[in-house]
Amino acid sequence: MPENTENTNIEMTAEEKAATAAPKKQVSVSEALAKAMACYRSRDLAGAETICRRVLALEPKHAEAHHILAIIAHKVGRGADANALARLAVANDANNPIYLNTLGYLSRLNRRYEDSAAALLRAIELRPNYADAYNNLGIVY
Repeated sequence: MPENTENTNIEMTAEEKAATAAPKKQVSVSEALAKAMACYRSRDLAGAETICRRVLALEPKHAEAHHILAIIAHKVGRGADANALARLAVANDANNPIYLNTLGYLSRLNRRYEDSAAALLRAIELRPNYADAYNNLGIVY
């Protein structure tokens, strides 16, 4: 005969109680990316990466999410991934000098000097006073 489970109480963890107490709040992509950057700044790279990957699951061509992931990949020593992610950021927003500067920097680290120079020159073309891009270009030459 089955046990009477009607009177059985199962203790819920604090997390479970919080999760069932209120529905999950929907956040915009920009709010999610702001949270990802907050995680990044507090050195929670795994948290930042998780958020960016969730954004990309909804918007696969989101340039800023790719850009943040490129920086994270670089920070954790995944150079090839970082370069590929930076390329995706630029492919999805080719007129963003910050993404181009990141691509130029990462390309230089991967000894792709012509690609690096091209990205950095384009960044400078878009933002003529972009000191970081000039600095990175000077290192390439």
